[in-house]
Amino acid sequence: MGKGTAIFLSILFVVLAGGAIIGVDVYLSYKGYTDNPDSFDVTDIAYVVASNNESAVVSAVVVTPKLGYMPKSVRLDIEVYKNGNTTLYDSQKVTIPLGANETIEFTVIFEDDDIVTIAGGGTITFSVEVLATPIYIGIPLNFIAMEIPPIVVAIP
Repeated sequence: MGKGTAIFLSILFVVLAGGAIIGVDVYLSYKGYTDNPDSFDVTDIAYVVASNNESAVVSAVVVTPKLGYMPKSVRLDIEVYKNGNTTLYDSQKVTIPLGANETIEFTVIFEDDDIVTIAGGGTITFSVEVLATPIYIGIPLNFIAMEIPPIVVAIP
């Protein structure tokens, strides 16, 4: 066997072994996700209303599962709606590592009628919608993107 053939076979072996490892990890990640689809969670929602009632800083802890063996992350596309269609906040994209609990924050800007409602002691209710897209080796896996059920926040 020639030197060129040995180098070719070595490179082929490394590529096939790497492909097998990645394939097994993708399978384990997908199986872990399908076995427990509710493993993404948003908890500990808190807010602080600005003194002039024009905005509120909302924070929440995002809990993500560890999937497979290789490090992965998840991109969260966050949208905030009032009455189902009025956007209170420009969408935010946050990337966090899978298997971590991360605190995310965003600021909601209120409209004039909301400011009057809050100043008068009323309640403003809005929903936060999150789309979680896993990222593997820098590639978004859109085929298993998951919408986290809308989170309703009421600010007195």
